Amino acid sequence: MDAIVAYLWSPRPPSFGYHGAKGGRSGDPVVPSGEGDGGIVGRKALLPKTRRTIFADAGISALPVERTMVGFGSIVGGIENLATREYRGRTMARHIKRCIYCGADSDDANLTDEHIVAYSLGSDVYLKEASCVACADITKRFEQHVARAIFGHHRIHKGTQTRRPNERPSQLPARILIRGVEYRKELVITDHPYFLAMPIWDQPGLLRGISPSANFDGLCAHLYYHIPDNIKDALELSDGEIAEIRPDTAGDATQFGRAIAKIAYCNAIAHFGLDGFEHLELPDLILGKFPYVSFLVGSVLREPPPPNRDGPLHRIVIGENWVHDRRTELWRRVLVTNIRLFATDGTQANGMPIYTVITGAPKRVA
Repeated sequence: MDAIVAYLWSPRPPSFGYHGAKGGRSGDPVVPSGEGDGGIVGRKALLPKTRRTIFADAGISALPVERTMVGFGSIVGGIENLATREYRGRTMARHIKRCIYCGADSDDANLTDEHIVAYSLGSDVYLKEASCVACADITKRFEQHVARAIFGHHRIHKGTQTRRPNERPSQLPARILIRGVEYRKELVITDHPYFLAMPIWDQPGLLRGISPSANFDGLCAHLYYHIPDNIKDALELSDGEIAEIRPDTAGDATQFGRAIAKIAYCNAIAHFGLDGFEHLELPDLILGKFPYVSFLVGSVLREPPPPNRDGPLHRIVIGENWVHDRRTELWRRVLVTNIRLFATDGTQANGMPIYTVITGAPKRVA
């Protein structure tokens, strides 16, 4: 994600629309139209490889909807006959009494509760006694990366719950380049411009019929950003002065993919129980033992649909599909989960990306 760069021109506070671009050279500008005299005269984003997408409006909408919805239906040809379950507040989805990752039971290890979506992302739905301390330490690391490196500023602007509210900052740093000199400026939250870079790559390799690989084909990002209306005053810019506001992101696709996989896996256990489906390699992927994250986790390399404004904070839907496994040359049914984190947020035209996880396989009947 180091390649992401965005430019803002003053003096007039921006009124953003949606600007997207694909292909071309990495330095090609995306120039909005109809900005008027004295307004924004250009904007560009440099993303890894050749795919670039920018989503912006007057701000990233962040509706305070504190719900999580999970559902089960057919993935083939769209979701049909969808049975959904909505969780509100702190809810135990299922009591497991075993580590869902390594299999240790309460006689062998101290078991902790395991959130389906991390608490730091605004959810409090959990599996009771579902992770041993050793496995919890592994999942905690990549969940902290996602909460801080990817969603950190979005969570603070949105006011998402935290276990340490007294430690939440009242100011955030912004990377600013003025007259060729870059510096960091601490701004109060209401004056702070911020960026949210959501990593995306191609659909899971198993769905595409390819062999496991550590590569993330088509890896790039959707870039969302919020520029406050008073940005000129906040940065103390003179009329005609140009300020470049730079995203400060360091997202890791492997850690992010493992976090998405964990959500899908925990959600499937909430639906079917720990022994109610075949897990395939997903537990090993979550623990870092199966290195081919993109084989089971992916997304779609196109603009995401509008946000679900009236829906739950996170939307998780699980269904079934047929895939051809190149390792066995056999067709098989698999469980496929679609995950949209912060499903209510985004611009009018484009919400957050939807991720796909090969979550396991239906239990074979003897």
